[in-house]
Amino acid sequence: AANRPSKAARKLAKRLIRLDNEIGDALAVLDQDSGKLLNYRQLLRDPKYRKDWMLSAANEFGRLAQGVGNRIKGTDTMTFIRMDEIPKDRLKDVTYLQMTCSVRPEKKEPNRTRAVVGGDRINY
Repeated sequence: AANRPSKAARKLAKRLIRLDNEIGDALAVLDQDSGKLLNYRQLLRDPKYRKDWMLSAANEFGRLAQGVGNRIKGTDTMTFIRMDEIPKDRLKDVTYLQMTCSVRPEKKEPNRTRAVVGGDRINY
């Protein structure tokens, strides 16, 4: 029992898990038919949504990279490289990417996919 977290720490952990779940739900898309919230992976697996969300993701990667043909202008924010091209001393700086999706009907491109990198692991 000596190593067991305090009651306050356990309560805080539960609140953080609940908050994390709520944030995850906010970054999902509501399926009008089922009433379920779908994340990026689920949208790509569903034949009803796959084409639209693949295009949205391609547009986001195009914006961040070198563009997509004449459709999307790139910003050169990132460049794709192979794993063996990462310098050995920078392997510890490799982080994760989370794709977030939302529907913004007022926008020219209503299906919005955004790439969010692991900010807690970025080495500026």
